[in-house]
Amino acid sequence: MFPSLPPHVPLLRRGPAELQLGLEPDGVVLDGLTTTEISVLTGLDGSSPLKVAAARTGRSAARFSALVEDLAARGLVDDAHATPAVGRTVAIDGEGATTTLLADLLRAEGVHVVHGRAVLDDLDLALRGRRPTLVGDHVDVLVRVAAGALSPVAARHDGVECLPVLVRHRSVTVGPLVTHDGPCLFCLDLTRADDDPWWGHVLAQVEHLREPADPSPATVLAASLACARLLDRFTSPPGRTSVAESTTVLLPGGRSRHREWRRHPRCPRHDDAHDVGGSSPPPVAGADPGRCGRGGADGGTPGTPGCATSGSTGVAGSTARDTRRAPHARHRSGRIQPRAPQ
Repeated sequence: MFPSLPPHVPLLRRGPAELQLGLEPDGVVLDGLTTTEISVLTGLDGSSPLKVAAARTGRSAARFSALVEDLAARGLVDDAHATPAVGRTVAIDGEGATTTLLADLLRAEGVHVVHGRAVLDDLDLALRGRRPTLVGDHVDVLVRVAAGALSPVAARHDGVECLPVLVRHRSVTVGPLVTHDGPCLFCLDLTRADDDPWWGHVLAQVEHLREPADPSPATVLAASLACARLLDRFTSPPGRTSVAESTTVLLPGGRSRHREWRRHPRCPRHDDAHDVGGSSPPPVAGADPGRCGRGGADGGTPGTPGCATSGSTGVAGSTARDTRRAPHARHRSGRIQPRAPQ
């Protein structure tokens, strides 16, 4: 990698041998740095490979390399040679306030965007190779925006990653990102049917509900979350394992819920589904099983009230446990261990 300090991550001096990277909750403090290490770290601009930059620190090259790799895994150091979002193509199946704002946000990041109600038909033709279409020969991700729920029967985008976005008056759900290796839309639907035997009847009544036409806090939140999820996907290092997770934010308070999804053992689209494991977390003790996955506050989407979720919190955008945060440790010698700011 060619390490570079991101412009949005301020590097702040603290003590004589101490630096702080970032002001966000995932920012870290580096303690026990040598003067040379501080100089090399502050000078990371993406012009040199990590091996060359680390060599400038002399005998501490190995621990400096480990430190930079750790910071990169936390998103606090960029790889200047990583594949940028520029050149990516996103197709959005929608025609409302969320779709419009999401398209604007992605274009500002250099992403090519096509959207409208004809996107699914056009993408279907492109995948079949029948003729040149509006979406072109390649689409990286298809975003499907709705208000009710997404029917897997209407999914005609095999081979293209899909990001569901559900926008209601008092809740927003983004994800999970459907990839080749993870659960598909049929897996999600079968999981909901396991939770709620009447899910099929509910789906038939709500799948045609369109996204809100007018801007609102919900549409802005949905577009922002979807854009962040897509940019994270486009800038992720090759080989990074992604979790099929959805995020639901309840309005107006901003409480968030996270749910991890798995391949369903009975999904016919996955030959190895029976080897993957269970379909969804069990209901929380004391919850009404008939309401899990139902179109209530979350409308049969991840994080439905009464269903077990992972990392549920009362603050939007945070989780109950921050696995990225390092222990509060100081090391004057040996490997540099980042810690969270106090």
